[in-house]
Amino acid sequence: MQMREHAFNGGSGAAVATGWAEKALDLCKADPNGLGHLRESCATAYAGCILETLSRGHQGNPSCSPPREVHDRALLECESELRRVVHSQNARSPNPIATYLLALTYVRRGKRQEAMELLSGFQHSNSSAQVFMTSLLAVLHATQKRTAKGFNMLERLLCQLEALGGGNENLEKQFFVHRVQLKFSIFKRGATTMFQRGRHRDHEDLLDALEARGRARLASLLAAELAMHHSFCQKFDRARVLAERAVQIDPSCPLAHHALGTIHEGRSEYGEALRKYEEAMAMCPQYGPSALASALIWEYQMDDYTWHARDLCEDALKWNLDDCEARLALGRLMEQLGERESSKALIATGLREIGEMPCVPLYEFPIVLWEDDLSLDCFSF
Repeated sequence: MQMREHAFNGGSGAAVATGWAEKALDLCKADPNGLGHLRESCATAYAGCILETLSRGHQGNPSCSPPREVHDRALLECESELRRVVHSQNARSPNPIATYLLALTYVRRGKRQEAMELLSGFQHSNSSAQVFMTSLLAVLHATQKRTAKGFNMLERLLCQLEALGGGNENLEKQFFVHRVQLKFSIFKRGATTMFQRGRHRDHEDLLDALEARGRARLASLLAAELAMHHSFCQKFDRARVLAERAVQIDPSCPLAHHALGTIHEGRSEYGEALRKYEEAMAMCPQYGPSALASALIWEYQMDDYTWHARDLCEDALKWNLDDCEARLALGRLMEQLGERESSKALIATGLREIGEMPCVPLYEFPIVLWEDDLSLDCFSF
């Protein structure tokens, strides 16, 4: 109960919740006869709390996540606990939430094929986590050059959600799937073509519904994502309307300011773009997307600021350890600064992994612990 009282709020209580979850799991291990029936739920909660801390950091900011070696040890422990739950011989059917968390753990450990096999065998369940499981599988298909298959999976999922009506939980799920689709369309050119041909507009009804239900941050994120989609399609006027709406809905949303920056950058207004990216980083220190976008402007458009671009790339990598674009950019900048050995290692790793970089950062997939507690408050960014 102590663990459940620490709402994650974007990760701010994740470290405390992890401590309580670990104590609960230790009690179950010490008394298998009296508390053995609770071990599965405690192990799932403990692994979920670790994933939350790794994904969004102990202060609700991914840049506050632990160093790589601690990160890797924690993921190994997560996998061990979740495999025991998912493959338990005592369970009548696999635990859906543990299955979803195990798939996320596999992906973060580079075991994408294992994650896809696990998720493919667990479709059409009634679990509240099914939307996230299907979305994760779609994203993994896209990393394997099966963009159309992944996009169509999301399209079918959206149709099912829209048919269910507009309850709070269902609206949040629609928001999540729409946002994943938009990231597909920005990240994968084939998906952009499909998106433009499809039935999608600017989701005014969903934006209005999220605002009316008090979900201002989610509405702002969706409007900002739509703005960036239009910006990448060179529709700057429409993009600006949506980005300004995102800022109006929630002035503290970093992605809303970042979206305005992408519009100015698309118009070659680099000074104004940098100002908007700085505003986003003021809302959320070391905000990864804006740090990387700023670094690329400083690298290509400004002379004699290589050192500043390098620092921004390092911030972007603190935000997302698996950002191959930031790794490649940092490698180029290190070479310019004369650090050739470090540069070679960064570029080699980046080139090896860039083709399979997911279009949705893994920290944006919510960590679900209980079937009755499904909130997307983690979407702070």
